[in-house]
Amino acid sequence: MVRFPPFGGTRCVMRQVLILSLLLAPAPLLAQRISTFQTYAPPETSPPQSSGHPFTQAGKAIPRSYWVEGGIIGGVGLGVISALEFHKICESGSCVRATLGGALLGGALGFTVGALVGGQIHKPARSRSARSFLRSGGT
Repeated sequence: MVRFPPFGGTRCVMRQVLILSLLLAPAPLLAQRISTFQTYAPPETSPPQSSGHPFTQAGKAIPRSYWVEGGIIGGVGLGVISALEFHKICESGSCVRATLGGALLGGALGFTVGALVGGQIHKPARSRSARSFLRSGGT
């Protein structure tokens, strides 16, 4: 007759597992204890003052970029391509919903990517003559 478990009864096995887990468990290390640390006072500086212009960032003007142009080009381009592809894979009789959904999904994704790419390209600064030309109505 074979006795299970071979090393004694269930209590003996439980005792062995407990002893083994206590021996193998890591002891608290020095780095795990709570220690005091030195604190420093915040510097006595005032926050940057705004110049009142809505498109400034900490007193520095945000440079103009092509984010709108990039968004429009990307939205229209990917919107048209997506609409055509969604229309091709449509298997129902009326594919208007699939075409419009593809155009909307592709247009939104294309606008986002195009705006991110166009935002990285900065526009040249306008000269005073161009600004005065536009204010005078082009005359």
